[in-house]
Amino acid sequence: MPDSTHAYITITGTRDDKVTVTGSGGTWTTEYEGPADRFERLYLKRDLSALSGRTRDLVRECPPTTSSTWDRARRAAG
Repeated sequence: MPDSTHAYITITGTRDDKVTVTGSGGTWTTEYEGPADRFERLYLKRDLSALSGRTRDLVRECPPTTSSTWDRARRAAG
C-alpha cells in the first residue's frame, strides 16, 4: 500500500509533475495532474458565469470539508 505522501501526490499532483508509467508498450515519462488540482483549475479558478448552467450548479460553492467529515463518511460507507 502506498504511503500517505504518495497518496497525497496522486490526488493533488500539479501539471508540472512527471510520472513514469510502465505498460505493455514499454516505459515512458509523462506529465501528471491530480484530479483535485485539475478540478480546481478547470472549475474553481475561473469565472463561473462562463460555465454552462448545469456545470455552474455542480460547482456551486459548498461549506469546507474537514478531515473529520471525510473520516465519518468513510466509516459510514463501510
